[in-house]
Amino acid sequence: MNEDLSKYKESYVTEAQEHLEAMNLSLVQLEKTPEDPAPLGAIFRAVHTLKSMAATLDYTETARLCHAIEDLLAEVKNGTIKLGGPGGCSQSLFHSFDLLQKNLKLIEAGKPEEGVAGTVEAPVIERIQRINVRVERLDTLMNLSEELLVAKMR
Repeated sequence: MNEDLSKYKESYVTEAQEHLEAMNLSLVQLEKTPEDPAPLGAIFRAVHTLKSMAATLDYTETARLCHAIEDLLAEVKNGTIKLGGPGGCSQSLFHSFDLLQKNLKLIEAGKPEEGVAGTVEAPVIERIQRINVRVERLDTLMNLSEELLVAKMR
């Protein structure tokens, strides 16, 4: 980290801890009342602020994780991914929040954000990629692909 920015590390960690606590509490609230948009909005704002702060202070791995969490939250907001129940993403979000917490401890200890790019984003990105696709759509796609191949061969 740049010497000029290192003086902000303590403030960053303190404020980031507050945002993480608010994110966890809002996620618990969102699980209880999924029809209420307020907790989802609160998580969005907190993670966006945390991402901006991390990027400003060159904590790039934390910023990348926050960006991945934002993407997942957008999918929840759009209704593409469910929050709870089978196939829900709430556990992935809690896991990602835990990984953010771990990363903050590394930053606070003056250690680099080791391995965050590969390991931290994985649960969130994996969840995004598991969006359910109906079998009928896949069958239609396969049929169209076959027809296209036959037409091309002619």
